Amino acid sequence: MKYAGTLLTLVLTLALLCTGCANDLIYIVTDGVYTMDTAKEKQEYVPHISFDTKDQTFTFSYDMLSSYLNYGSYEIEKDEVIATTSDEKYIYRFEIVDDNMVSFIAETSHSTETVEGIVAVPDHAVFVLGADK
Repeated sequence: MKYAGTLLTLVLTLALLCTGCANDLIYIVTDGVYTMDTAKEKQEYVPHISFDTKDQTFTFSYDMLSSYLNYGSYEIEKDEVIATTSDEKYIYRFEIVDDNMVSFIAETSHSTETVEGIVAVPDHAVFVLGADK
């Protein structure tokens, strides 16, 4: 009986340890330019975001007519990249799909409306590393 109790305790302890490990995934982005996948749409200008992992900076461009440069720093929280412009006026969020792909989260980001009044980056738009279009 004592052996069964010890075995049960050991199994439960291992199960708890393994459960904790599953939630400790480390999300990263890779250095380079991520271009919006526009396979379904034709766009004259394709939005893109670049990440510099050494300096933890980004540049986000979605409107070729805008003179504003979306440049600043980013941080990673859980599975999201939170990019804040250097003047702290704009915040953009992206879900990290994998090391080479992010997806725009419009709901918690500033608008990507162009000077022409068009939303350049829709919710869940996918950006792929090195996918020049």
